[in-house]
Amino acid sequence: MDYRVKLPVYEGPLDLLLFLIQKDEIDIYDIPISRITEQYVAYLELMQELNLALAGEFFVMAATLMEIKSAMLLPRAEVPAGEEMEDPRAALVARLLEYRKYKSAAGTLSRREAEQDLKYPAGGDGRLGDTAAVGGSIFVLLNALRDVLARAPEAREVVPGRRGPTLEQQIDYLRDRLKGAGGRVRFEDLFEGARIVIVITFLALLELLRAGECRVRQDRTFGQIWVYPTLALV
Repeated sequence: MDYRVKLPVYEGPLDLLLFLIQKDEIDIYDIPISRITEQYVAYLELMQELNLALAGEFFVMAATLMEIKSAMLLPRAEVPAGEEMEDPRAALVARLLEYRKYKSAAGTLSRREAEQDLKYPAGGDGRLGDTAAVGGSIFVLLNALRDVLARAPEAREVVPGRRGPTLEQQIDYLRDRLKGAGGRVRFEDLFEGARIVIVITFLALLELLRAGECRVRQDRTFGQIWVYPTLALV
């Protein structure tokens, strides 16, 4: 059967673009569209390989980036003196700035809520949206997975149970690792073996996050990622 992962939080194409811009410390007003397009497509391919349920707008954004890239490669017509040449990236930059503004406001509210929870504990469900690393993004985990996979190149075919352990076996493996971890485990230490094993282990981790059996945190942006068992697992 085809296995698909549906994440409990919404992450859209603008989230991915902002993540890539922040990761490479890019000036949002001067986006290197060719490099960003290549990185965006690479993440899209990884999400497809993992069989994550993707909204159609991810592919619309990919087409938009390629269109902008093509427009910037075309010869520019001469502009009359005193007029500015229109930048093909302008509309995308405006969307990103507007989205970043609202995303920042939402982040501020979330931090205040977290601070309030510390004062008046109300508990948490341990879901991915509640416990994801700094930035609150699945893309943080995908970025860490790319680093792990870079050390284990292999054929791209991913069929749980056919060429490696089953998803259920890796879920049990992660449960055992987290129970005996003494509090937390480094993200990369959970993965070993061939590419197929790493990919299925990552899918198992997403399942445990969704079930509230573990949570992930970073002490700083793009820093070390730690995986913690929750009370539901312990």
